[in-house]
Amino acid sequence: MKLGNNIDKVTEQAKSFWPFKGIEQRIYLATILLSVMGVALSISLKDWQYFERSGSLIVILGIIVAWEDITGNLEAYLNANIDVLAKKIQEIENRSTRGLLNSSGENSEDKNRLESYKEKLQELDRLMKLRLKAVEVCILILGTFVWGYGGLIGNLLFKFND
Repeated sequence: MKLGNNIDKVTEQAKSFWPFKGIEQRIYLATILLSVMGVALSISLKDWQYFERSGSLIVILGIIVAWEDITGNLEAYLNANIDVLAKKIQEIENRSTRGLLNSSGENSEDKNRLESYKEKLQELDRLMKLRLKAVEVCILILGTFVWGYGGLIGNLLFKFND
C-alpha cells in the first residue's frame, strides 16, 4: 500500500500552488534572478531599459523550457510505469483464467489494487502536464510583459533624478 500512498502524496502536491523541488523551483528561481538583476542594474545605471531587457531574457528562458519538452519526458516515464502495471494486471488475469492459483480472491484483490495504481498514475500524468504547461505559459507572459512595459512600470514606481 506504500506505492498508493506515495502516488497520493505526489498528486496532492501537484494540486498545490507551491512549486515542486527540482526543475520547477529552478525555473522560478532563474526567472526571479533575471528580474532582480534587471532591476538592480537599472537602478545602479539609472535607466529602466535594463529591466526591460531582462524581460527578453525571461522570454528566452520560457522558450528553452518549452523546447526541452519536460512534459514529454514526464509522459514517457509515467507511461512506462503504466505499461508495467498493465502487464502485471494481464498476468493476474491470465493466471486466474488458467486456474494456476486456487485463491482467485487474492488475484482479484491484486488486480484491483494494480488498477487503482494505474488510474492514480494516469491522473498524476494529467496534473503534471497541466502544471508544467502553466509554468511555461506564465514565464512567457511575465517575460513579454516585463519586456514590453518594464520601462513604463519602472518610471511609474521610481523616477530617476538626472
